[in-house]
Amino acid sequence: MVTVTPLGVDTAWFDASPPSARWLAAHGLPERYLLFVGALEPRKNLPTLLEAVRGLHAEVADAPPLLLVGPSGWGPAPDLSRLPAGAVAAVGYLATNQLRSLVAGASALCFPSFYEGFGLPPLEALAAGTQVVASDIPAVREVVGPLAGKSVRLVPPMDADAFTDALIGVLKEEVDPAPGRSHARTFTWRRTAEHTAAVYASVTRSDP
Repeated sequence: MVTVTPLGVDTAWFDASPPSARWLAAHGLPERYLLFVGALEPRKNLPTLLEAVRGLHAEVADAPPLLLVGPSGWGPAPDLSRLPAGAVAAVGYLATNQLRSLVAGASALCFPSFYEGFGLPPLEALAAGTQVVASDIPAVREVVGPLAGKSVRLVPPMDADAFTDALIGVLKEEVDPAPGRSHARTFTWRRTAEHTAAVYASVTRSDP
């Protein structure tokens, strides 16, 4: 038997505020940006996101750049061909407090994964008041599906054109962050612990 136990969102995400213009300037980053967070590896589906960004810059003259945040990972290097200069910037690893701030200031968190065990980054983005553009895969839909069409835009993971349209949408439309934050607040670590304890208790009771 398999029991699914949702993870929790740290309360600090709800208090995250965008980085200051001074901090961004010191790190060579723009005030307006899209954000990808994660190690670079094949399951993260970065090629589709980069193709979507190509489409975005072809349609929107002043489109913000995509910031890549996270460790180097493994697999092929990102293909940045046919992208305007400055359309993508690799930020590298950030301390957790800096990451929270960068998420809070993003126009959208981009989450194009083929596979995830749990969609925690989209939940954290919602807690920080940030819109989400993500792959429509089971793990993501399970945790943020109720916000689809509102603070969350879910698209087929291989459809770069759909990602482009979703990115254009979040740049054009301001969304009330309150429903996303309310949804994220239902995912607590206390709830995770209670579910985990209940599973252990049921297993103990079933032992001969």
